[in-house]
Amino acid sequence: MKNIILFLIIAPSFVFGQEIATTEDGRKVFLKADGTYEFVKGSIGDGETNQRGEVRGVVTYFFNDNFGNKPDIGAKVMIRRTNEEDSTRHAISRYYRAKSGLYLREGNKKLGKKDKWVEDQLKELGVDNQEDFDKISEIAANHLLVTKYDKETIQLTVDASGNFKKDLNPGKYEIIVISKNRSDATLAEAMGKIDSKVIEIKAGESNDVAFEFTLH
Repeated sequence: MKNIILFLIIAPSFVFGQEIATTEDGRKVFLKADGTYEFVKGSIGDGETNQRGEVRGVVTYFFNDNFGNKPDIGAKVMIRRTNEEDSTRHAISRYYRAKSGLYLREGNKKLGKKDKWVEDQLKELGVDNQEDFDKISEIAANHLLVTKYDKETIQLTVDASGNFKKDLNPGKYEIIVISKNRSDATLAEAMGKIDSKVIEIKAGESNDVAFEFTLH
């Protein structure tokens, strides 16, 4: 059994001569004298809804001006743990900000304007031209592949109503959605438009999230 470093959120206690600790994600473990550990049976949360939280999501895409948005049936959802506090640092979020910034810059250029806020955002991301954006798009595409094939990633499919739902242990998670019905001519979005959010799951609570894919 491997040695690990446990980050405790409550003071350890002793039961039947063994020290019990609680990890950051709410799981209880026996700490042994030789430095190894063992999870307490049932502590991961199966069958104990008070130890888990829930994420509920709605995913839609813009169909046309007459019908507006429709459920993005078949869209893929990937959920993974994350330790990064600032969601803007994530590859998908950086890609989305860069893409939006260039789109707004192009619109301003047609109007003969220059928006300082947009330019500041692009400067922060290190994006000044298409080549810079392509690099961020490649990083986002690689992040998608790594996440998809990570055995720890939870993968779901959006249902006929445009919804997904999952019970999760407490902690921070990145939720990545890949649209089934909207794509774009970039490396990152060739298989479907992408979006991501970072949420924090707390025991006994529900988190509602929404993803909307537009034409642009």
